[in-house]
Amino acid sequence: GSFYEPHDDFFSAEGKGSRRYHPLAGSNRMATLLLSLSHMESDTAGGQTFFPFAQTIENISEIPGSHDAAHMSSPACNFPSGAQARGGLMVRPKRGEALLWYSQLPSGELDRRTRHGGCPVSEGVKYSANVWVWNRRVVYASGGTDQVEDED
Repeated sequence: GSFYEPHDDFFSAEGKGSRRYHPLAGSNRMATLLLSLSHMESDTAGGQTFFPFAQTIENISEIPGSHDAAHMSSPACNFPSGAQARGGLMVRPKRGEALLWYSQLPSGELDRRTRHGGCPVSEGVKYSANVWVWNRRVVYASGGTDQVEDED
């Protein structure tokens, strides 16, 4: 089924091509709001959002649809690239709910703990929508270069 390999929503200086971040421009994705537009009926249906570097709380299993991916009872999440969920947090999509995470720390430093992926869907269909919040306004110029307006 459909899936997203683990990735970052921010643009880093180590990125390539359009994913390369230019610190002098100063604009980057600061937060992501992932809206669930469909409901996966069970954990075996797949489609969970997986955060491999997230630290989980002791009672995470008490939150419906949430799992510590390192726990033996957590659902399988195997990506075609061979990546597997072996730690971190997994959250099953439920229609009408949303996940919010910040890709930057208050200092502006990029938060690499927010790397995430969408586990392969094995039953049904998963629909979702992203809203990305940027830390500054970006004006796209012709020719594909990013220009940031001064905030005077």
